[in-house]
Amino acid sequence: MLLPLLVVMVPAAARPVPLTPETTFDLYMRTAIENDPQARREFEANVGPALHLFPDMETEASSLAEALPSGALEWLVNDAGADDATRAQQAWTTAVLRNTRCRALSSDIWHRLSDGYRVATIRFSCQVGDTERLRTLSDASMFDPQEEEDDRFWSAYVALLRDGPFKTIYGTSELVMAPDSEIWYSEAFDPRTLGSEVDNDVASALAGEWQAMHSWWFQTMRMTERRMTLVAECDELVQQYRRCAARFAPQELLGAYALAKQVSDQHGTVADSELAQQCLALRPKVEGLWPEPCE
Repeated sequence: MLLPLLVVMVPAAARPVPLTPETTFDLYMRTAIENDPQARREFEANVGPALHLFPDMETEASSLAEALPSGALEWLVNDAGADDATRAQQAWTTAVLRNTRCRALSSDIWHRLSDGYRVATIRFSCQVGDTERLRTLSDASMFDPQEEEDDRFWSAYVALLRDGPFKTIYGTSELVMAPDSEIWYSEAFDPRTLGSEVDNDVASALAGEWQAMHSWWFQTMRMTERRMTLVAECDELVQQYRRCAARFAPQELLGAYALAKQVSDQHGTVADSELAQQCLALRPKVEGLWPEPCE
């Protein structure tokens, strides 16, 4: 009697346990984004015939790479040279994506009455380079638009996303399960593409950090415009301060912002002619801060 019992029990024990929404999300991230071979084996063993529900698994490069800024990829090409450009881009992109370590934190499961599907609303976290540390370098490349400034910013940016320091960001997404299935998967974000809703949600969370410099540039331009006095001597003084700080000591841009605020606050309470004289008197002090002229 023992042998037949064993024969019956083996298939039951060998049957894969259905993955939870959190485990499905984690394995998908490790496979499609981080290119983890062990995760791919686990994923394929559990999903099996339903692998077609995960079109991004069939491509070698993650669609998430499209969220990385073109400026960083162009810098890598210029830095590596034509012969090594493709290899350098691939190596950097792979390292950045592996750093993301997007993982599910929790989920709430509910039923969608329209079609009987179960839906898991997943809260997740990802690791991303703390790009806020580069804001002064970004502003420096704006106020002193030379190739050296641009190179300094993108060099630091590429290193930060690859090596850190990192910070944690958060997002939400959804997985669904058909009424006759035990497989959680992500619905298509756009039926005309291979991208899924999870791909889009994760990319949106990360792109907010990866592409932060675009919002910085806009914010800095708005602030610069608001601080203008239309008193030529003062606006030129502030502009010179910004340009020299950007070139010689980007951290000193904080001083330029403080000077712009001080002059702007005085404008309207002090006659333009008097304000112009005050700015002219400050000019030698500002010029003395730098090792050489930066006109």
